[in-house]
Amino acid sequence: MKTGISIYLSSPLQDIERTIERGAAAGARYAFTSLHIPEDGGAAYADKVRHVLSLLSARGIALIADVGPRTCDLLGLERIEDLRDLGLEYLRLDYGFSARRVAELSGVFRIVVNASTVSSDEIASWREAGADVTRFAACHNFYPKPYTGLALEDIARTNLRLAALGFEIMAFVPGDANVRGPVFEGLPTVEAHRGRASKVALNMLELAHGADCDIVLVGDPDLSDAGWAQFAQVSAGYVDLQCELES
Repeated sequence: MKTGISIYLSSPLQDIERTIERGAAAGARYAFTSLHIPEDGGAAYADKVRHVLSLLSARGIALIADVGPRTCDLLGLERIEDLRDLGLEYLRLDYGFSARRVAELSGVFRIVVNASTVSSDEIASWREAGADVTRFAACHNFYPKPYTGLALEDIARTNLRLAALGFEIMAFVPGDANVRGPVFEGLPTVEAHRGRASKVALNMLELAHGADCDIVLVGDPDLSDAGWAQFAQVSAGYVDLQCELES
């Protein structure tokens, strides 16, 4: 299974650096962040983004970034394509991009769309505009508020359709330490995972083998030491099982 972390540029730089270091040591190959949060911006923000991208690139971690129409303004760029020069590989698009623009960007980046809302009509429009949707990925959202997450069975049904179209599929499990505010209830895709955040390996394996997700990321910015140990095992392709032996 391919695994990933999440970083939030509103966090102190030392916290971001720590998450990247621990994630890299635990085998993370992907990182998620957002590059269109309205309160961010300015020269300091742009410098921070460049620094984080260089750290990820040096550790072989591919960044999956939410982008919107204002991303270029926030980073002082001429056009979205300039993000590729900074090392960004995956663009997560939710709104504000025409089918033709999505097709153009797909020639530069791997495009990530919302797995839960992408429609057959949208996919057809991208194809008609010249996009190769086998280079696309679909990412399920995470859900900060209790009782708003998805059921594993529903994700599995959605993923079956997307996988048949050639999409790479991503989803999130909650962290078990330093959960992100302002709700502080974890950032899972599956609602049932919210109440068992410490079972990092089990939650990740459910998404991979119970719903056929290709990439599973931790939505929150950190894990406990025990959580990182579980993450590392899953990244390496095994899990420890405890047992009691009778004499």
